[in-house]
Amino acid sequence: MLTAIYSLFTSSIGKYIGYGLIVLAVVVLAYGYVKSKENAAIASATATYNEQQLKVALQQNLTYQQEIADLNNYTQSLSSQITDLQTKIEKTTQEAQTVIQNSKDGTTLDPIFPEILKSLKGLK
Repeated sequence: MLTAIYSLFTSSIGKYIGYGLIVLAVVVLAYGYVKSKENAAIASATATYNEQQLKVALQQNLTYQQEIADLNNYTQSLSSQITDLQTKIEKTTQEAQTVIQNSKDGTTLDPIFPEILKSLKGLK
């Protein structure tokens, strides 16, 4: 078997087979080199794109964090407003109970309603 391969390469046609294999090897190496350059360019472009996407994501993250902080501040503001309103309602309720308890009969309640309405209007 080896002698057949040796005689193939040493014959007159073997010279052309050898040149053909050398040309094929050069073509394959050139193709591999071009493909490696293409892959390097693709990797570079992908890295650049990923870097830009990361910058955008970080900027969005900062924006979202600011929005969350603003919403937390707004929630605290609403919470304090609720507390203030509850205090005013409690105070007005106590005033109304005091006026009702101080009235002797049901007929004297009529004059107190304008007072209560005035104090309730103060809540707005």
